[in-house]
Amino acid sequence: MNNQKLQTLFDEETEKSLLGAFIIAPENLMMSTAQPEMFSSKQNAELFRALRRMSEKKEEIDISSVYSDLVTHGVNGWTKIALHDLTLSCGSSMHWKTYEDKLRELYSRRQVVTASSSLYADALDIDKPLEETVSHIIDQITKTTGIAESATHVSDWLDDFEEDQIQRALGEKIPGLKTGFSNLDDILGGLEPKTMMLIMGIPAVGKSMFTMQIGLQTAAWYPGAIYSLEMQGRSVIRRMVSGMGKISAGSLKEGRMTAEEKERYDQTIQSIGRRKLYISDYADWNLATLRAELTKQKVKNGIRWFVLDYMYLMSDEMQEDETRRTTTISTGLKKICSDLGLVGIIVHSLNKTGMDDGAVPSMKQVRGSGQVVYNADIILGLSEVPRDMSGMESLSESQRKNIRALFIIKGREIQNPKQYTLFTKNPDYPVFSEFEQKWGAGYEVKNH
Repeated sequence: MNNQKLQTLFDEETEKSLLGAFIIAPENLMMSTAQPEMFSSKQNAELFRALRRMSEKKEEIDISSVYSDLVTHGVNGWTKIALHDLTLSCGSSMHWKTYEDKLRELYSRRQVVTASSSLYADALDIDKPLEETVSHIIDQITKTTGIAESATHVSDWLDDFEEDQIQRALGEKIPGLKTGFSNLDDILGGLEPKTMMLIMGIPAVGKSMFTMQIGLQTAAWYPGAIYSLEMQGRSVIRRMVSGMGKISAGSLKEGRMTAEEKERYDQTIQSIGRRKLYISDYADWNLATLRAELTKQKVKNGIRWFVLDYMYLMSDEMQEDETRRTTTISTGLKKICSDLGLVGIIVHSLNKTGMDDGAVPSMKQVRGSGQVVYNADIILGLSEVPRDMSGMESLSESQRKNIRALFIIKGREIQNPKQYTLFTKNPDYPVFSEFEQKWGAGYEVKNH
């Protein structure tokens, strides 16, 4: 092969950029699937092996600690200055995935060249069975080029399933994250890792309030983060304190409370402060920065879930049309949930057809691309109680005004995806409670 062409399969600058990106933002090592053998330089491979080793041990990664680890393990050739130069050669640590993709591509091509040379030599050896040679080369190429096996035997899946069942029976594995609403948890059966759940509804129906309350309640058991792109952090806290402590927002704004309210205030502050909850009111998140942030929160604080309020305020592809934007954002959010093993609870809005008074939320009313519906594992629709809902006829208009129906529009593992559950929206405080009629199944619209 032409040596000049062969040299294009070696790019040490890309390798150094990737290593520099990991030193700057070591939390990205958690998502990296690169292997030491992918580096063409032995010295670079040793450094990556050290970074991977430190990441798995959850050790602090910086220039000094990396240098000490290399010395401890007898790796020569690196100095603190050389490590510092790596961070300078990296254009941006946010581009680590681009560097890694190129690293993998070049490695795969080098392996194909090697395999092709072996195939050529073996083909000329008439004493060697051709079938054996071809099978070996195909296996080698598929592994090195990242082509996954098409399928594994069902027994492997059964072993995995049985191990999961044993862990659940022994209480070593929870069935899913609780929302804090028993009526909703009975229907959903808990939120499994990698689940993306959308909560949608008309403006002012209380979807942000409801979602924030789920976050606050879930944080009593599992660490998580709330990303409020619409409300300021102080307003989010005020709403939580007001709802949990049954203290009017007006009293909190004025800073004047009765003795009884002050006592509830102190108890509420302590209760919220003990929860494993992290809050951001930064309003300019995009998919790349949110992924990096959530990775950092998972590594540092062990978060299991996140709330995003709300999806359409993400800053990705602002110049594109609604269909393109929602496709990109929802697909990116689903990938974040899957890659990081997190539950994503995401507020979304309805399209124009969903704004009709008394309309029952449905899949066709989800705003934007149809891909949003496909990407979501669970879709919940919060609505005022439809006028023709069975069992609600005896309630007065004022009673119905503060009742909300939460429709389970889609659920991948829900036995009856048409179920709904009812809540009461407190008229005095920003908090929901379960309606006395716990849940219904198979809602039907009369005379339709």
